[in-house]
Amino acid sequence: MFVPRQGLWEPIRTAGSIVNITSIQGIAAHHPGTSYQASKSGLIGLTKSLAIELAEHKIRVNAIAPGAIATEGMGRIRAGEVGVLDAYRRRIPLGRRGDPMEIARPAAFLCSDDASYITGQVLVVDGGYISMLTPESLRPAPSINPGDPDAQDIVTLTSLL
Repeated sequence: MFVPRQGLWEPIRTAGSIVNITSIQGIAAHHPGTSYQASKSGLIGLTKSLAIELAEHKIRVNAIAPGAIATEGMGRIRAGEVGVLDAYRRRIPLGRRGDPMEIARPAAFLCSDDASYITGQVLVVDGGYISMLTPESLRPAPSINPGDPDAQDIVTLTSLL
């Protein structure tokens, strides 16, 4: 991932807010998914570093780490894999995938004056999924054949956001 630092914030000038969208996989590693996780972890590091560098210009930098969000793209990718989606949904304490507006509203908040003292933070919006992670929870659900390639999709579904 290459991000040109020079000129990145020039349109903002002297004050403003940047909100990066990363993923819960930047916080908690799942197998497989090394490249995706490295890029999302890198974006979290970039968020924190830029927050420090741009603070003197009154530019706040934060990130949102979504979990599984019910987007049209995810629906197309997972069409016909109801069992995988159901197994994943059971691991979310709120029992459902998020709505895109449940990412948009926190992003709007982070850009607002109400968040004027928040910078360098990652807001996890995942229905409680990260809170429930244990080594056991990262294994495929017992109701799915572990030899089935889709079994690993349960723990990598967030990479499709």
